[in-house]
Amino acid sequence: MSKRQANTDVAIDVTSLISAEEFLLSQNRREAPEDPFARQCFVEIVQSLIFMSEVYVAHPVLHTPSPQDFGDRPYLLRALVDSGLLRPLHLDPAQQEAAAALEASAVHDLQTVHG
Repeated sequence: MSKRQANTDVAIDVTSLISAEEFLLSQNRREAPEDPFARQCFVEIVQSLIFMSEVYVAHPVLHTPSPQDFGDRPYLLRALVDSGLLRPLHLDPAQQEAAAALEASAVHDLQTVHG
């Protein structure tokens, strides 16, 4: 097996994991998923796990979450974290400040006539 390429870290959000789990569950039920993006989220998560050097999950409100901070669901998130394939994203103070500035800029842009 070849070594993964370095410096290809990626962060995903919890909603992508919820959608990917919905895709898996719908396949088990032999039904179409209710979420129209479920299959795409599943594909992108699998590709990230295969091709990226590290895969992180961002917590919706915490900057330095522990695995327990995500709770027990979605089960896919829990299984990937427990197996070590997915890690909680931690932001240091400088990264927290940059994220806050980017969020404020995005909100400002959305509130303009161009948003």
